[in-house]
Amino acid sequence: LRARRDTGPACTSRSAAPKPPLKQLKAQNTSKHAQRTMKIKVLARSARREARDSGDQKFARRNLDPGQHPFAAAREHQRAVVAAKLERMMAKPFVCALDGHRDAPTCLAAPRRGQLVQCASGGADGEVRAWDLASRSCVWRGAAHTGPVRGLSLSRDGASLLSCGERQVKRWRLEIAASTGGALERADAGHVVPLETWTSDGSINDVDASWHAGAAGAFCTAGADGVVEVWDAARTSPARRWTWGSDNVFKARWNPAEPSLLCAVSRDRACTLYDARAKTALRRTILGMPCRALAWNPREPTTFVVGGEDGRCLTFDVRSLNRPRLIHEGHVGAVADVAFA
Repeated sequence: LRARRDTGPACTSRSAAPKPPLKQLKAQNTSKHAQRTMKIKVLARSARREARDSGDQKFARRNLDPGQHPFAAAREHQRAVVAAKLERMMAKPFVCALDGHRDAPTCLAAPRRGQLVQCASGGADGEVRAWDLASRSCVWRGAAHTGPVRGLSLSRDGASLLSCGERQVKRWRLEIAASTGGALERADAGHVVPLETWTSDGSINDVDASWHAGAAGAFCTAGADGVVEVWDAARTSPARRWTWGSDNVFKARWNPAEPSLLCAVSRDRACTLYDARAKTALRRTILGMPCRALAWNPREPTTFVVGGEDGRCLTFDVRSLNRPRLIHEGHVGAVADVAFA
């Protein structure tokens, strides 16, 4: 049995496989280790170079290969469009401040045509100032009223200024002369006297000069107790007087195209159209809220804008006052004034 076990097929096959030599085994182990090795590169960077002085942000590296960024052009275009929109949205319209009033400014007036003075303002202390926007300085001033100045209006030629306060309307001459250097001479405030003075029966809230050259210095006033008056410069009493209701009339404005048409807004939420040739009002509409601001569109004289206490600006057409053509919203408080550039 022992001989058969030694000479069996299993024993024969085991003895048929010879063992490899020691050098061959070492060569095989060396080749296996060579296949498993990998290369490691270490980058050494200085902390002073990579970090800023403040230490808040790290230095960012970018791969500038165009092949790695196929959408770079579209992305930069989108970023440029968004940046332009944000710049317009966040742009501050403030340009400069005109300092000089000792009390709060109460009214502002701008010329209808390019004249010597670009802006006039009235304060709560009764002082009226004319400003040159190029030099941002006061070129004329005068103590116009004992109380606050409630309304200002420059004449069509820009040579005179109308101011109203309490029960009086005064016309002032703007004594301004241009020099060779472009600067304007300042008038002496101590010797300024009004050219003309008109006195009304009640208090006056606003004044507006006519746009037309043939009006001979006509102007209109808005007063208390629902009174709107049209004045002639050659008369001491109003040429036309309308009364509707008993509430204050805040604003009254002449139409820039029609010499005899004017509009007024009052405390009783009414917007009324008047004709200087008629004894009664032409048309009247009741709004949702009282409006304290009023302006005609000089490019489209058939439309006007009113600013209400609910923060909205309503655009109306004189041919249809049933509903506004446009509604502008966005103010969080009452609209104090509106104007067209």
